[in-house]
Amino acid sequence: MRGLAIYFAVAIFAMGCVQVKPLRERVAQQEAVITKLREDNAQFQKNYYQIKEMLDSESADKEKQLSGLQRELDKSQNLKTQKERELSDELNVVRLQFKAFREETAEQQKANEAAAERLRQNVSELTAERDAALKKFAELDAQHRVQQQRLDEMTKETADLRVNLKTVQAQADSLGKERAALQQSLQAEQKTRADAEQKLKASQDDNAQAQKQLAAAAADLKAARAEGDRTRQESRKQLEKMKRDLDASSAERKMLAEKADSPKMQPRANAADDPELKAAADKLRQRLSGVEAAKGADVRVDGRGLRIILPSDRLFQEKSIILASQAKPVLDRVGEVLGSLSGHPIKIEGHTDSEPVQDLPFVDNWGLGFARADRVRDYLMRSAKLSAKNVTALSRADLDPIGTTAAANRRVEIVVGK
Repeated sequence: MRGLAIYFAVAIFAMGCVQVKPLRERVAQQEAVITKLREDNAQFQKNYYQIKEMLDSESADKEKQLSGLQRELDKSQNLKTQKERELSDELNVVRLQFKAFREETAEQQKANEAAAERLRQNVSELTAERDAALKKFAELDAQHRVQQQRLDEMTKETADLRVNLKTVQAQADSLGKERAALQQSLQAEQKTRADAEQKLKASQDDNAQAQKQLAAAAADLKAARAEGDRTRQESRKQLEKMKRDLDASSAERKMLAEKADSPKMQPRANAADDPELKAAADKLRQRLSGVEAAKGADVRVDGRGLRIILPSDRLFQEKSIILASQAKPVLDRVGEVLGSLSGHPIKIEGHTDSEPVQDLPFVDNWGLGFARADRVRDYLMRSAKLSAKNVTALSRADLDPIGTTAAANRRVEIVVGK
């Protein structure tokens, strides 16, 4: 009966141990969530540095503006308003992402605490089962001692009976049989005790493993909290840095307006005779031939240098400064040719018609012309990896018409000097 009770106790203990595997799976899931949070944080940092690179490149380009007209100040203010709106939208997106991340971290923390509590309960149950097994072992040990004492007494009686062996042979035989029976019983008790010790050792090992898992889960929870706090601090710092960069960009735009009267990087004389520019023009004409979106484009070499004239109606969406999808293959081919002309100064001029600006956040055509020129400059610098020190964007508004129609005058000219 005692052996059967021990068997049931061990079976109950084994059923409790089966729950350890789900706990390990939850810990693995927690580690996966932490890894995902780290990847999201790395992606956030990458997006931030891309924005910063755009702002730095924009500030460097503004220093090379060549136009000396006072109206470029209004154009710069309009561009500032647009950039501030874009940065404000991006800042709102970052705030929403940070809020969502904080909520996910809080939910994960609650789940980790619940898992740790369940693990503690399992450890308590295992401890109770271990105590029961120890108690049973103590009872078996006491029974063994009683049997051992009885065996010792029987051994002493056997020695006394050997003195009178001849007279009490029959009694000695009976005692011998009784002794053999007692030895078998003792061996059975010893085997039972060994089994109990083995089960107790297994219980102790399982309890130690459960303690280790509890400690590991607590450490993961602490690490997740620390990672969440660190990410929140870094996000706050990045938001503050973005605000400082925006303020610095505004100050640099004011400096550019004050320096607008000192022209730089003028195209050199006799650019029409430059063989490198002529070869580049021929190559670009071949690259643009057959491209539907390049219809209406003109490539020429004159006293100013290599001039690439692109109609705005094909480059941008209607009444917008957003590049049309059909314009990107054209700009990619232009970028390939410009990339081969290293060291040449490049001006990107935005030209408009004489109609007043409507449905766009610009005071006049100067702002619209510069915004479109800057969009083309930004795309070419990113796609063709052009050097920022050689590329300048500026607006000519409606000062330089080349045709009798408004559509012909709405254009972006890329001028490559000698």
